[in-house]
Amino acid sequence: MMINSPFAVAMAFLIVVGLSYLITCAYRRIAIQRDILDHPNHRSSHTIPTPRGGGVSIVVCSLAVLAIAAWEMIISESIPAIIVAGAIVALIGLWDDLRSVSAAKRFIVHLGAATLGVMLLPAPLSISLLGYEWEFQPLLLPLAIIGLVWMTNLYNFMDGIDGIAGIQAITVYLGAAVLLGSVGAWGWVALMLLLSASVVGFLLLNWPPAKIFMGDAASGFLGILIGMLALASSSQGVANIWAWLILMSLFIVDATWTLMVRLYSGQRWSQPHRSHLYQILSRAWRGHKPVTIFVGGVNVLWFLPLAYLSILYPAIGVIIALLGWAPVIYLCWHYKAGMPSV
Repeated sequence: MMINSPFAVAMAFLIVVGLSYLITCAYRRIAIQRDILDHPNHRSSHTIPTPRGGGVSIVVCSLAVLAIAAWEMIISESIPAIIVAGAIVALIGLWDDLRSVSAAKRFIVHLGAATLGVMLLPAPLSISLLGYEWEFQPLLLPLAIIGLVWMTNLYNFMDGIDGIAGIQAITVYLGAAVLLGSVGAWGWVALMLLLSASVVGFLLLNWPPAKIFMGDAASGFLGILIGMLALASSSQGVANIWAWLILMSLFIVDATWTLMVRLYSGQRWSQPHRSHLYQILSRAWRGHKPVTIFVGGVNVLWFLPLAYLSILYPAIGVIIALLGWAPVIYLCWHYKAGMPSV
């Protein structure tokens, strides 16, 4: 399939959406037959048993898109690293969806996947910070690995209400497509559009009220995939890392703030809870749909323009990122995210 023209990309987008939807439908039938269901408990945000693990459609379609992009010579030099890291995380996540995997085993696998992904990237890492281009690999490499492990896990933490993880991925991919198009990186634009299509097909069944849940296989996969795309595009000089961090602001700030508050207040970080900002808002706003729509709207109307500013002025990208994070930090503080009483 040639994807080197706007018409071809549009047709490929529709095909990927259709495949993702059909795979999700097929998996849902199998999950119901084999009782692969998420049964509600006192910590759940849903009230009826719902099939889980349906995000395998995202994994399958995303990996297929990446393989096609390599075949079509679209950022082909970075794709092996992205596929390796994503596939490893997806496999351990699928295992955890079907059977229980300890947190220690998941962490070791996530750490290995992140390390392999970073080491396989063809270009050296760099970051623009207040007018200085940092390229000190002994520091940037471990920071990148730690960041990827956190992205993998925070995306899983944030997949707690219907549609939120899907709308986040779609708006980040489409936002990245806009930013990459502004610098003429059309191969990257095509890749972002087709990756978003793999999530759109799934979201048709995951939109509130969800008929199927994403599961760990896809949530962790999306986290490390977005992280790897951020590192690859920034190392190749087509989009700085601050733009990606701004696009991911809601998930990054909510998950990080909540975890730090829980640790500071003496709670067990690994214990399930319902104290993320998005979970508190879903209770305050009496439903999942208002929060999911809010996430998509804020990503497009607030974070995307800021991310574009970071593309125009990379030297002050960190300042723009802090500006973007500030309202989310305030909301986390105001709603007492992470506190045991919420």
